[in-house]
Amino acid sequence: MSTSVSPTVVDAQVKRHEEFSTDIKTNALNRAREDVAAVLHVSKSGLTGAVDQLINEWASRTENIVLRHMHDMAEWVSKAKTDQVNLDDDHHNQVKNIPITTGDFLR
Repeated sequence: MSTSVSPTVVDAQVKRHEEFSTDIKTNALNRAREDVAAVLHVSKSGLTGAVDQLINEWASRTENIVLRHMHDMAEWVSKAKTDQVNLDDDHHNQVKNIPITTGDFLR
């Protein structure tokens, strides 16, 4: 059983992670802000203002914490993949550079 994952699969997962993060920001957080701003434009009540402030604070915290962590995780996964590919390449080159006499012994 192998636990290896191809670099292509990792890149696709990182891309999906980043797209999901962007989708949350543009389709959920920004839409919530816009919807509340539209209500605030029509209703100047204190409660509407409080909801507007609450939504904006929540959206900012979500961006600054959750989405930042998602972005950081995507970067970390991508870096780990690159490091592993480089390590695999180094090991492959080391094996290719085994002296012929040692190579004959291994046959």
